[in-house]
Amino acid sequence: MNTQLLFKSIMSNPGARRMKVKDSYSKLLRSLLVFASLLISHNVSAFTLIEIFPSDTPSNTVTDTETLDTQVQTVTSAIGGHIQGVIRGTMRRQEVAANELMDMTGINAGDGMVNVGMWVSGSYTDYEDDFTSTAFEGDTVLGLVGIDIAPTDNILLGVALGYENSDITTTFNTGTQESDGYTVAPYFGIILNNYFSIDGSFGYSDIDTDQFRFAPIGAGAGAIISSSPSSERYFATLNLNAITYVGNWVLGARGGALYAKNKQDAFTETSSSPLVVPAPVQETESKLKQWYLGGDVAYGVGLFEPFASFMYEREFDSTELTFTSGPQPSNDEDSYLVGAGVRYFGTEGLSASLEWDRRLGRDNFDEDRFSLIIRGDF
Repeated sequence: MNTQLLFKSIMSNPGARRMKVKDSYSKLLRSLLVFASLLISHNVSAFTLIEIFPSDTPSNTVTDTETLDTQVQTVTSAIGGHIQGVIRGTMRRQEVAANELMDMTGINAGDGMVNVGMWVSGSYTDYEDDFTSTAFEGDTVLGLVGIDIAPTDNILLGVALGYENSDITTTFNTGTQESDGYTVAPYFGIILNNYFSIDGSFGYSDIDTDQFRFAPIGAGAGAIISSSPSSERYFATLNLNAITYVGNWVLGARGGALYAKNKQDAFTETSSSPLVVPAPVQETESKLKQWYLGGDVAYGVGLFEPFASFMYEREFDSTELTFTSGPQPSNDEDSYLVGAGVRYFGTEGLSASLEWDRRLGRDNFDEDRFSLIIRGDF
């Protein structure tokens, strides 16, 4: 039977027509269900790190996932703050020149970025997780040094080198964890016009950890279980920025995205008691995908700009933590950063920024960060 005769047959037989339509909808529904199941299974695998029993788990199996955002942002915020300091300083010199205020402020006018600059940054971050099954508290100290050049009036290219140290007390398994590592991160900034700019960075960190915990209740309870895993961290950011001046007021906005991945090598724990034989820990990988949007308000007073800032952050397709039993962590996907500080744009090519930031709105997690950036132009 050809297509035309089949069509006439169906149209002349309402029952057959209804069966044909019903069969088409049934096939469509089955296809949608198959697609949904594949999508759900993809999300589950993307959002689940590993099912664990916290009190009998190496410390960084929990903390690496919980602090990935904090520790990566410690680096990217310092680099981003430096880039924005250079860009804002350039725009401010142009604004000063346009208003003929050089004598009053001591700022030299210029058409573009200074050719060569060096900078240093130091930051201290204190954080705490108070959820019983993952409870820990710790801090991270970071030092960065960077050098950049401006091949044109509106482009900045540079590279930063950093060292970090983290010291964490892990209440959930009665243990401690100390990590240190080195980071290398190229970066760039581009002034698009008098209002907009873009910046970005990407980098690699090599992290070594020394940790121990006490064996839980049972045979060999109280035995010291130690390990020294190594991990590699990769990250990248891309941001769009806006700035405008209204008298002495400086209004800024910033939106962008962050990607980070932490890859931990397989390792074996050692025990102080023959009654406790820890199982080998397989290689694990956790990732962070995040977008953010916020802004800041500053007021220029001579060489200084006191400011306040706000940022909303939202994670998507990031690794989450689940337990084999008991209460589960919320794996909260959004939070806020509020901050305050002061920028300094001095004479003789010297500039600096001092800032405090606090994280709000993330379940069972608190964080405070203090940072200082100092730059010299040549």
